[in-house]
Amino acid sequence: MKNNKNLIEQLGGLNPYFVTGFSDAESTFVVSISKCSRFLKKKIKTGWRVTISFALQLHKRDLPLLKQIQAFFGVGDIYEPQGETVLYQVRSLEDVKKIINHFNKYPLITKKQADFELFKAIVELIDRDEHKTIEGLTKIISLRASMNRGLSEEFKKYFPAVLPFPRPSVGGQEILID
Repeated sequence: MKNNKNLIEQLGGLNPYFVTGFSDAESTFVVSISKCSRFLKKKIKTGWRVTISFALQLHKRDLPLLKQIQAFFGVGDIYEPQGETVLYQVRSLEDVKKIINHFNKYPLITKKQADFELFKAIVELIDRDEHKTIEGLTKIISLRASMNRGLSEEFKKYFPAVLPFPRPSVGGQEILID
């Protein structure tokens, strides 16, 4: 990896299109909605907590690449849980906005673009503090229901009337080169 690192340094860092392509294959946009604990229920009026993250999880032998991606974005943390994987994760609202800016400029070209669009809409709602109201939470749940694998059956029991937001159609993306 030392030779690859020197090559990357000679090129001025990771190519943004490489980062997008790699993310298209290996990343995930995560929106978690969970019941608040008794302590948090006093602070959160809806009784539900919404968290967001962008994540890449790889085999631990690929830790140097995750560190380069972390340096590229300039945000996020790397976790080395026990086992064979390492996780790069970006969780704060301001840091996630940096990730969104990147993918707005260098778009994903697979079906993951639809998940990104839904994720971005959720982040915008959170940025406007709409997640703190039942109406905003319902919008977020509707958007989240169309992401990745949708909502679990257990979660649907809490919000049976919420319908999934129409999934954005993607297609016809081209690989762009500066």
